[in-house]
Amino acid sequence: MPVGTQRWLLLLVLSTVLGCNVSSPFASHEPSPQPALDVPTRTISAPRHERMCCAFGMDLRAQLDGMDVPLFEMGNVIDPSALDAHVYDFTEETPRSETNGLVYTCRGGWIDSAHVRDTADVTFFLASRLAPDLERGLTLVLPGVGADSAIVVTAIPHGDVVSCGRARLASDIARWIAFRIAVWHEVSTWYGAQIASAFSERLSAFSVEDLYSDALGARIGAAASEDATVTDVEGYERFVRARIASELVDLGAQPLGVSREVMSALDHRWWDSDRRVPDFHLVLRRAFPPEGVDVSPWLVADAFAPESLPALLPPVCAHAAPRPERVPDRVGSADVRTYASIRWRPGSWADDALPFPETTVHVIHESDLDALVARARTDMRAALGPDFDRPRGLE
Repeated sequence: MPVGTQRWLLLLVLSTVLGCNVSSPFASHEPSPQPALDVPTRTISAPRHERMCCAFGMDLRAQLDGMDVPLFEMGNVIDPSALDAHVYDFTEETPRSETNGLVYTCRGGWIDSAHVRDTADVTFFLASRLAPDLERGLTLVLPGVGADSAIVVTAIPHGDVVSCGRARLASDIARWIAFRIAVWHEVSTWYGAQIASAFSERLSAFSVEDLYSDALGARIGAAASEDATVTDVEGYERFVRARIASELVDLGAQPLGVSREVMSALDHRWWDSDRRVPDFHLVLRRAFPPEGVDVSPWLVADAFAPESLPALLPPVCAHAAPRPERVPDRVGSADVRTYASIRWRPGSWADDALPFPETTVHVIHESDLDALVARARTDMRAALGPDFDRPRGLE
């Protein structure tokens, strides 16, 4: 029997005895388990920035104090071939360039490459830091817009680490943490946190493509962390560039012309071209975290009754099934919250805006997050209408 087969059978037996949820090595779109000691040592600093992109829509104009901003236009929609280099922890001040935007795909709907990249960076960093210290536990602080994320991962029994695979266990925890941080980002921007001081970011909170793109990015970052050949930032950047390209092919990414036709067809359904940034009524529909572990994309067909769907997609998209993205929420047989927790202490921007669970203690725990999402959803429904969280209205 080949050594690789023996190793997999051993992991399978251990998973049965110790209760670890080890998946088939042939399951698509999931990182493969790694031997317990096969973890590269990486020296990598925490990502400190979030990329600036993208309000949903195209060719967007802006207003400031009721006046149109001259020479300002956000094209947003790009060709998939434009997504070239990946730069870890990219900012506009980074010497190397990086292109981001919105790409329409047959199976994943709209993909926001900035969200993919941001969440991949966070996941890769977290998994790389967690893997050597799973039995000891650790505390980390990640800088963030609105509030830093204080992360605590308590010690995990060595037997569980062995049965699940060290790299796989670390990447699963990292994916969950990174996705919950992404959800917090959406909540915080609705209630007033923002990257740029000039414009409110409420218009992009829970935008239809955000969380699906985040879940995709978390999986890409996890895959990079589990790849023993990725030993440094440069290797990680090459991995992500190649993986984004292959994922877009698998999702059925469309060229610029088709993507622009799709976005145009969604005008006054999912967004309103008559509005100006930062009017939050510009984005008419919003997508929220799922109740389970699968994040499903919104496809253009979801916005129309079957008989009225415009003929704007190529035949390859006609029978393409949506591809959900899974966010792991288990550590072996236990809920991930048994071992991992996150806390946010927002700045003064939140004092009069964010509905804190306790009015005297301005701290948000991860366990508060779902209630905050529900509160934001209620607030948005009052502003955007009863069907704002559906791809199309009730008919």
